[in-house]
Amino acid sequence: MRPFYDALHQFALTNQVPRPLAWIWPLIVDGFIITASLAVLTDRRAIYQWLLVLGFYTTSVIFNVMHAPPTAVVSLVAAIPPSPWSYPSNC
Repeated sequence: MRPFYDALHQFALTNQVPRPLAWIWPLIVDGFIITASLAVLTDRRAIYQWLLVLGFYTTSVIFNVMHAPPTAVVSLVAAIPPSPWSYPSNC
């Protein structure tokens, strides 16, 4: 969990989120992935929960890639850490 926490935390700091509030940004983004994934486990046909999982997972991947140095390999590696959250049965 530490690599994508650090990436999102640094992303918040570089985008002028005050330091006392920057620690919560990764928890907001990835916390919604976890919460929506648990909601999907209760009802797999719930479209809204699936959209939340997909939306926040995509947000997490985009922010991780934006924080990475601009090379293809590093960007690909930056997209990997949130991948276990991409499918709710992995929770």
